[in-house]
Parts: sequence; structure tokens; C-alpha cells
Amino acid sequence: MEAALTNDISELVSYGWELKTQTETTASLETRKPFNVWIFLLMFLFLLGFGALLYILYWLVFSKAYVFLRVQEGKVDYSGDVRLISQHRAMADVQRMKAQQIKEKGFWRVMWPTILALVVVIAIWVAAIWAMITYWGER
Repeated sequence: MEAALTNDISELVSYGWELKTQTETTASLETRKPFNVWIFLLMFLFLLGFGALLYILYWLVFSKAYVFLRVQEGKVDYSGDVRLISQHRAMADVQRMKAQQIKEKGFWRVMWPTILALVVVIAIWVAAIWAMITYWGER
């Protein structure tokens, strides 16, 4: 088997792709496309929960992504859902940079904005749930 193909397959498997078929010069891999939380929330709000169920069913049925790798002249050629591969590589680069920053500066100096945002979002959710409970409790 070609070394370049083996390297690319192992990289994609580390990103969560699943190897389906493989020959000496070709391979096919499969994964699920990312779940879109914004569409889920919009469907939940506009169709009163039933839309969220429809989106989940749609995602389960139609979210498969495929990529096909073929070695040509010693170089691996990609076809299929190549956009997802570029997204995975970009996210991996960001994670490597974040890990390097944490190593250099320390966890709290790098992650405090993220932790603060998480606390604010949790506080907003608790306040919204509390407001709904008190509003419906008065009825």
C-alpha cells in the first residue's frame, strides 16, 4: 500500500472518519456531517418542538458524508466531501495553537474568556427557566 495513502487515512481516522473500503491505491471513508444547533433551535421555536424532531430525523437519515482517496503519480487525490476535511484540518490547527498557548501562558490565562462565556450562558438559561416556571406557576 502507498505510504501517502496510509498517512492520509490515519489522519482522517483521527478526525473521526470511518474507513469503509481500501485497496492498494484507493480508499473510501465515511462520517456524519456536523449537527447544526442553530437550525435545530429555529425548528424547535417555529414549529413548537415538532420541527426539532423532524430536523433530528433528517440529520440521522441524510447526514452521511463520503470521501474517496486515490493515489495518482505518488500523490493522494481527494474527491467527495472535501470541504469537511478542510474544516477538520482547520479545527485541528486551532486546537494545536490553543494547546501551545496553554503550555506557554497557563490554562487560566488562555481559557478565562471561554469559561466566563460558559458561566454567562448557563446563568441566562437558569434565569429563562426560572422566569418560565414563575410565569406558568402564577396561572
